[in-house]
Amino acid sequence: MICLDTTYLWDWIADPSRIVTITKELEGKEVLATTSHNVFEAFLGAFAVENKTLSARMIDKLERFLVPVHVLPFDSEDAAKAGEILAKLKKKGKAVGIDAITAAIALNSGCSGIVSRNRAHFKDIEKVTGLKLVEY
Repeated sequence: MICLDTTYLWDWIADPSRIVTITKELEGKEVLATTSHNVFEAFLGAFAVENKTLSARMIDKLERFLVPVHVLPFDSEDAAKAGEILAKLKKKGKAVGIDAITAAIALNSGCSGIVSRNRAHFKDIEKVTGLKLVEY
């Protein structure tokens, strides 16, 4: 199972050309998952679009995309793991913000990696957790 970060979800609804190659690479090879946190961020972005017609299309597209995707919940074990990740990175002078939540959920759920274009955060997370960044 591989975890799709918010950047992938956003690109799916806003600019699918950015994810054509990685999507072809993943098709049939990995069980696709994302986190409840990433779903929240993607819906936030879609609802925030000023053009109401475009916003509605993006929301519909996201809802349809999520049907076959496993949405991983956030629980207290994930909260503890996210705190651990952030503390380790803080000691190294690194800040990844709430991407630690995505990483914690992915790790605790047995995901092999994170699909994201957010290299800055997830490379730092990879260094302290071993959770592989699949960058596109």
